[in-house]
Amino acid sequence: MSVDTRLKVQQLLENGLTRHAENNAQLLQMATSAAVQHSQIRSNIESAYTTTRIQVIQLANAETANHARTQKVVRSGTSAIRGDIASIDGVHTRERFLEGLRFDDMTRREESIKPAWADTYQWIFDETDASTYWISGKAGSGKSTLMGYVNDNPRFDAALRLWAGSEAYIRLTFFFWRAGSSMQKSVTGLLRSILHQLCHERSDILSEIASSFNGLFAWTEAKLLAALRRALEMLQQVRVVVMVDGLDELEGDHERLIDVLSDITKGTMRKLCIASRPETVLAHRLFSTPNLRLEELNHNDIWTYVIARLQAVPSELRWKLTGDIIYKSSGVFLWAVLVTKSIMGIWQVMTARHCAND
Repeated sequence: MSVDTRLKVQQLLENGLTRHAENNAQLLQMATSAAVQHSQIRSNIESAYTTTRIQVIQLANAETANHARTQKVVRSGTSAIRGDIASIDGVHTRERFLEGLRFDDMTRREESIKPAWADTYQWIFDETDASTYWISGKAGSGKSTLMGYVNDNPRFDAALRLWAGSEAYIRLTFFFWRAGSSMQKSVTGLLRSILHQLCHERSDILSEIASSFNGLFAWTEAKLLAALRRALEMLQQVRVVVMVDGLDELEGDHERLIDVLSDITKGTMRKLCIASRPETVLAHRLFSTPNLRLEELNHNDIWTYVIARLQAVPSELRWKLTGDIIYKSSGVFLWAVLVTKSIMGIWQVMTARHCAND
């Protein structure tokens, strides 16, 4: 082998070694870079996994919380709906109870009584103040008219306010009427009317009493009386005035009626004003009760009415007729009214004939 050839071979070997070294360096560099990249990628993957896991857990927790809130809202809404339904049912029950208590002619007798003539019966407010007071009198003496006059008079309200002081008061009325329906002349009708008035006046009483009947509105005297006692128990700090007219017009046991009235008006927070003819059984039970006999006190009232109605009659004759009517009426106001109307009718006919003859 020539020298030149050996030199060339040697050069080739050196060049090959150099390239091999360079290639090894490049491979090492590439391996190192790949390892770094692999480590970075692994780190990125682990970071992404951790982040994703946290997000999934947070989402799951949020979903759980939302579900809980949703359930709470649903439960709250359901409870509210049930409450609304119960409230509506309660309102309907109270309305049915109140309407069931009422009867068509409950106030018809009171409403049918004509107002007292002007300037009559004013003396009644000078009578004795008592827990129970009995207005007695003959048939037609004006007892119902007097009761209506008292009940509608502002002076009566003023007297009740004075009696009640700082406390509230409730006034309850019932007018018996023998010519009316069975409810207008029975203890059951009295109890239904008074209980209706109390429930109409106080919503708390209505709720309490209506619920106690459990939707079974059987208006027996015993149940009504028990309900009325309960209602009055709820009014321990409220004064109650009961006015009952026409006790003698009850078709039933008058002794029982007095017992019921005494029961529901006992105590210092209660007052009772009653009116009736002096029937034997009533007079026997009420003999010691403060009272008045209307036919003994209404002469001036009859005079006021008659003298006003006979205004068209000449003065001398008017005074004579008035005196005769008052004397013969014996305190029966209705008789005086009818006779006065008859006299005026006759007088008008005579006056018309006199005018025609002229």
